[in-house]
Amino acid sequence: MESHIQATMARIAEIQSRLGGYSDPPISPISSQNPSSTQTAEANRPFDILLAQAGGGVKLRPTGGTSGPFSAQIESLITKYAGVNGIPTDMVRAVIQQESGGNTRSTSVVGAKGLMQLMPETAQGYGVHDAYDPEENIAAGTRHLAGMLREFKGDVPQALAAYNAGAGAVRKYGGVPPYSETQQYVQKIMGMMGR
Repeated sequence: MESHIQATMARIAEIQSRLGGYSDPPISPISSQNPSSTQTAEANRPFDILLAQAGGGVKLRPTGGTSGPFSAQIESLITKYAGVNGIPTDMVRAVIQQESGGNTRSTSVVGAKGLMQLMPETAQGYGVHDAYDPEENIAAGTRHLAGMLREFKGDVPQALAAYNAGAGAVRKYGGVPPYSETQQYVQKIMGMMGR
């Protein structure tokens, strides 16, 4: 039984290293010596963050030397373009987490691409040449999000709903549309922002 656990832990470490350059040593099976420190170490692992996101229980918080769960490069771009566009970094971070989980190569079934899941026409409208390029994607995504905030006079839930379902749907319903996907989207991002 213990050899199966060790093999499983080695496989998880291999997968994590492929997903994001994970470099911490693999976790040994939980011992009774200090379970709280093991649980704390495990909570910072990329795989656990993805599991928590899937269950709707993820809250963004500082991790180590950056202000969020992404690489230093992505965090730097978030900070830069949130500032350029006058929107909170925690909002940009939460949108990226919800849209793509931080996967620069993410593509949705409807063709949205990159970290902030830009639709092709949106990307084209902002002059994006490569929607998978993190800088181009975050620059355009934050401009688009800032535009939604301006259009809806700073109403964050409506701006987020417009980012997800389109500004026309928010105007039509006079607020967050009654689409379960959009309502859950807004609720999850607001939760990640601590609002």
